[in-house]
Amino acid sequence: MAKDLKKFQDSLSKSIKECNMHMKKMDLMFKKMLDAEKKMNSLYGKPSYDKALDSYQKHARGFEDLEKKFGALVKKKNKALADLVKAKK
Repeated sequence: MAKDLKKFQDSLSKSIKECNMHMKKMDLMFKKMLDAEKKMNSLYGKPSYDKALDSYQKHARGFEDLEKKFGALVKKKNKALADLVKAKK
């Protein structure tokens, strides 16, 4: 019984660490997206605007992809938490 609890606790701990690491990646990508947006806005009407727009869109798509993966990680964490609660009962 104690071995099972330890297994579920380890699983939950690992899931929480994955979520935290992923949140850091999302934060970094969001900052890159904001920087690209500022650059894009400063170049509005200039020839290099299209390149800045492409960069912004690339970072925005990257952030959206990270959001989707984060959702899956949160579901995994919630399942690990539910398993731990069931094991304690």
